[in-house]
Amino acid sequence: MTSPLRWFIAFALVGSGVCLIVAACSDARAEEQDSLPPRSALTVQPIPFSHKQHAAQELACSRCHNFKDDARGSAMPEPNACLECHKHPSGGSWLEVVQKHAQQKTPIPWVRIYRVPEFVFFSHRDHLEADVACGTCHGPVNTREILWKEKETSMKVCVDCHKSHEASVKCNLCHELNQ
Repeated sequence: MTSPLRWFIAFALVGSGVCLIVAACSDARAEEQDSLPPRSALTVQPIPFSHKQHAAQELACSRCHNFKDDARGSAMPEPNACLECHKHPSGGSWLEVVQKHAQQKTPIPWVRIYRVPEFVFFSHRDHLEADVACGTCHGPVNTREILWKEKETSMKVCVDCHKSHEASVKCNLCHELNQ
């Protein structure tokens, strides 16, 4: 007897229109769907993107997420980064959206899931150099078809993590003082 299929619905903004994607998922994918947060916590991205599928190709996070010169944050993938691998327009309408942004030299309007306040300095580079894996904060991204905020970005969460890893909790590590 075959296992029942579970259904999920995802909305994606494509160009100026909205696409409704309805798909059946196998039991393996259903497990992930069962662990999804409430729909209100999910973020609609401009193109459907599976970190799980890309991780299966053994692509490092830094392949698409390039660090900015000031080491602040992690850049969202640029259209040309996608087109390095996806060169031929066989990927469907999402690839057309990527190609349009590349031709117009405009960024893909990714919706940021994690954000720290402007008064906080956070460096992905510093954390990677300290051997902190991406999944420590972002959860098991390599197993996710759809991403959501896994961990709160509050001072308490950060300080607790620093303490548990015996890292500095000095105020000026994350905050510019005397301004």
